[in-house]
Amino acid sequence: MIGSLFFYFVVFALTCICAHQYQLIYNKNIIKYSQKQKGIITTSEIEQSFLALIIIMIPVLVSGLRYGIGTDYFNYEVIYQENINNDWATLTRYRGISLEIAPYILCRIANVLFGGYQGFVFLMALLTGFFFFMFFKENLSKNNFPLMLFIYFILIYPASFNVIRQIVAVSIVAYSLKYVFQRKFVVFMGLILLATTFHTSAIFCLFLYYVYAKRNKSFYKDFLFILFLFLIPSFFEILFGMITRISFFSRYIEMYSNTMAYNANYIDIIIRIPIALLILLFSKKLVEKEKNNRFFILLYATEFASILLGFYMHWAFRFLYYGIIAEIALVPQMIKCAKRKERVILQIFIIIYYLLFFWTSYFSNGNNGIFPYTTIFN
Repeated sequence: MIGSLFFYFVVFALTCICAHQYQLIYNKNIIKYSQKQKGIITTSEIEQSFLALIIIMIPVLVSGLRYGIGTDYFNYEVIYQENINNDWATLTRYRGISLEIAPYILCRIANVLFGGYQGFVFLMALLTGFFFFMFFKENLSKNNFPLMLFIYFILIYPASFNVIRQIVAVSIVAYSLKYVFQRKFVVFMGLILLATTFHTSAIFCLFLYYVYAKRNKSFYKDFLFILFLFLIPSFFEILFGMITRISFFSRYIEMYSNTMAYNANYIDIIIRIPIALLILLFSKKLVEKEKNNRFFILLYATEFASILLGFYMHWAFRFLYYGIIAEIALVPQMIKCAKRKERVILQIFIIIYYLLFFWTSYFSNGNNGIFPYTTIFN
């Protein structure tokens, strides 16, 4: 177990070091870009591309070569066998109507390219790594790449060993936010629909475009929006009654009807309070630094609302992963918002906090079943 913990930390550290070097080259390239002759590929760009490949592939290989790691690892293997042995029409009659056709297609592709389930695991990890890297790249100019990546490793990466389909959807949603900020609704909607073909929960993210459009009205309205999120659990019975009438979501209702209450306690909220207080403390400076952070603060609030809703319906807890996108974007920016003499202390606190989060959530409590790590070669 300790060996696996050390292995994960080494993987995180090596990838974050590469991310640091990538950002250094990226910053230099911005300065030199105006002086560059069109069509000429520089040495630094080649080095940057090589580092990008390493940053994506190290965690992808760790995920793709695992065996039996992740709570649902063997459940997905059963689904893989069903997908390669049945056509989509047959599966639809058996499982019900669903837009989640992408995993079925990937199972078929993996069967042709790799000849087995492990190929499917690898392809899903590759998609997750690619789209999250693109999300990080979009935020490089105003953020700390290594710290963003580190927080991703703590909060999202372990879940990608378990809720594989949803984390692919989350990665696509994260990248799609680029088009929210550019107000390109058609492209944004296309990406959300793509994410929905992996996990139905992504369809709710269409609402994020409206949230962004209204984010600059007033802090008072933002407060009302956050208050509304936290009141959702209070009206859950009414909301649940409405959802059960929609056939599109009926499969999830049936699947989790026997697990109405989330099998956790308020520790899931308490453990997140330190970061929430920091974001609240720096909220004004974050918005002054980057106007889009106002949107991210609203999105971050959904992380807590999802946990509260999860007490009433187990699967609702999974919505928190979309809120974590905002946490990944906001927390590293707080370093630059702090006074110069406080930055080192704040960064050390953040790193220690997330290391302890990883220790308690995954190593001690066994969440997502990522310990002990074993590979297909063992």
